[in-house]
Amino acid sequence: MMSKLIFQSNNSLHVGDAVFVPLISQQEINAAVRDVALKIMKSKLNEPIIIGVLQGGVYFQNLLEKHLFHMGLDFESDIVGLSSYGDSEVSSGDIELYQHCSLPIDGRDVIIVDDIADTLLSFQALRTVLSAQNPKSLNFIPFLKKRGTALVEDFELMCFGLEIDPLFVIGFGLDYKKIQETRKLRDIYYKIE
Repeated sequence: MMSKLIFQSNNSLHVGDAVFVPLISQQEINAAVRDVALKIMKSKLNEPIIIGVLQGGVYFQNLLEKHLFHMGLDFESDIVGLSSYGDSEVSSGDIELYQHCSLPIDGRDVIIVDDIADTLLSFQALRTVLSAQNPKSLNFIPFLKKRGTALVEDFELMCFGLEIDPLFVIGFGLDYKKIQETRKLRDIYYKIE
């Protein structure tokens, strides 16, 4: 059931005064996540800890872990709370870590998954915090990677689900102005100007 804040018209979603149109279908999302799972399986990481970044990254984390479970990978799960957007459509660059992971990562292979990578400042901040805990490896995987928006040079991603133009997107964990219903959309939509 859609909120009164969101209504559908033809092939678009109206959220407040913004209009969004389809970009990536649920089927394409599932296929891309399965491809990421296959890449992880080929990487030969040893019983990794998969850490999802709250809030949007847990949608990707959940689907990825389902695929990995069915592929037979042993792993543990954890989450971290990180914010850099607030109510804005662009990352503020101010990274707030409001929840630390609960599992010890010393000597472990770690995979950090998030909904989207644009500036890479969030991943850089997490790398700094988590590196101090002496993991065997840190591997960063966003579901979406925006083209040409990175502010951090030479940051290596293990892989990513899909690459998109620098659009503002909602769905599959990504929200608009903290409207939770936009996170729950099964497809990904982009905002038209």
